Amino acid sequence: MNKPNRILSLVLAVAAVAFAGSARAARREPVRPNVLIIPARYVVVQVAFDVAAFQPLVLVSYQAERDMNNPLLHVWHEGKWAYINASDYAQGAFIRPSPGRTVIVGTDMDVPPLVLQAESWSESVERVKTIDTAELINGLGRVLRLRSRQIKWLAKRYKLTVIQGHLRGERAGRYVMQPTAPTTIVLETGESIPAPLKEPIAPIP
Repeated sequence: MNKPNRILSLVLAVAAVAFAGSARAARREPVRPNVLIIPARYVVVQVAFDVAAFQPLVLVSYQAERDMNNPLLHVWHEGKWAYINASDYAQGAFIRPSPGRTVIVGTDMDVPPLVLQAESWSESVERVKTIDTAELINGLGRVLRLRSRQIKWLAKRYKLTVIQGHLRGERAGRYVMQPTAPTTIVLETGESIPAPLKEPIAPIP
């Protein structure tokens, strides 16, 4: 074997070893989930379930109408809402491995202080400070990078108009949703829309 071929063989052998090592590391590294935390309001919960059909999300709900300092927390697990105590939530003990990203839905008046402690156990926390359906879909579309066809599906499902344009001088994803009558939905001609998903079970009171 001449010298150039020996060098090439050596490079390929090193690359193969490096690739095998990285593949083993990838198998060992657990997939970090993304978490969506929502107020236990029916339409908000429904939007969350619909979005979770587009990409893997761990859904957590909070209820704080009775006591902002002592909210009821539940995580959707194996087809039902499971209670989370305050200590487990504050420490992130209810989810393993720890999330890569957490999105908290709700205005500053809606979100209890305990819920914001997600910052201590999630790599990153983002806020969508609204419970208005159109603004919620816009916010989740931006934060979770939903595709245009997914935005359009949500728009039709919640009787919203899809408008290409700008919102307050800034790009609002690629679409802006505004409430409208069911007969004036604007969608691309020939767009196929899946049947509505199964309605979620309301969180445990």
